[in-house]
Amino acid sequence: MSLLFCVTVSVLELDVESRRLVHRQTMRMKERAWDVTFDDLGGLWVLDGEVIVLYQLQEGVWQEIPDHPDHTRINDIIRTNWPVFQDSATEISCSNLYKMSIDNMTEYQLKKQQRIQQRLKKRGLEVLEVKRGSKRSRMDEATV
Repeated sequence: MSLLFCVTVSVLELDVESRRLVHRQTMRMKERAWDVTFDDLGGLWVLDGEVIVLYQLQEGVWQEIPDHPDHTRINDIIRTNWPVFQDSATEISCSNLYKMSIDNMTEYQLKKQQRIQQRLKKRGLEVLEVKRGSKRSRMDEATV
């Protein structure tokens, strides 16, 4: 089994005109980035291992703000509840995930042939009905 660690956080920006995500910055974490969120003031909070880290956008670059007043309070709460976090996701396994390739071309071709055959049968019946109808109309005209 393997552990997945996210030791970097990438910041992407949506370019509305080109409708693409543009990579702006990659921030390297000290341990493992468990979670990220933005606050109401535009700060980026990253749970890096057992420590919360705040980043602020300064001159177009995300900079770590080590002396934020909420740091101590939030870090104390995290340390108090750390066993809950740690037990909830100690190991992330992808062993049950696999890439599966499906070749449904044979099935597609078979269904396509069936549809073509059905259309041909339907058209054949329509042609027969038209021919029968035209013979009847000729017979009706001859009797009149």
